[in-house]
Amino acid sequence: MKNLILAIISVLSLTAFGQDKKTITTEKIPIEVEYAFQKQFPNIIAKWSTTYEGDDDELLVFVGKFEINSIKNAAMYFPDGQFKALETSLVKSELPIIVQKYMKENYPKNRITEASKTIDNTEKVIYEVGIMRDSAFYDLVFDADGNFIQMLQKD
Repeated sequence: MKNLILAIISVLSLTAFGQDKKTITTEKIPIEVEYAFQKQFPNIIAKWSTTYEGDDDELLVFVGKFEINSIKNAAMYFPDGQFKALETSLVKSELPIIVQKYMKENYPKNRITEASKTIDNTEKVIYEVGIMRDSAFYDLVFDADGNFIQMLQKD
């Protein structure tokens, strides 16, 4: 009986470790991206991953995740080192008042699970508010003035 329990624990542990390696990926990044990141964020170390964007998922984007003063950030760059955007996590109270009001009026029963502010390479600002609704995760997107733009279901 003792051996059976140890065997089950071993299998479960291996499964858990295997999943960790899939979610925490460190990508080799082009020197142009590394240079641009260090120029923008000197002496900061990021964990890198890649994603594809665009209508046909044809645009490769490098995402560097890092923290400054316990605030989570994600800097995004194209392979040539061109800056794409910076996403910074926020607490609910840091959202514009108009966004907070919209959420209270339209989603009073849905707790905000995450919030962020993104500034792209043209200095366009958007706010994203994450909620759970009907067992699914959604991002509500707002413009710089706090006006609702759209709601996107996420995986």
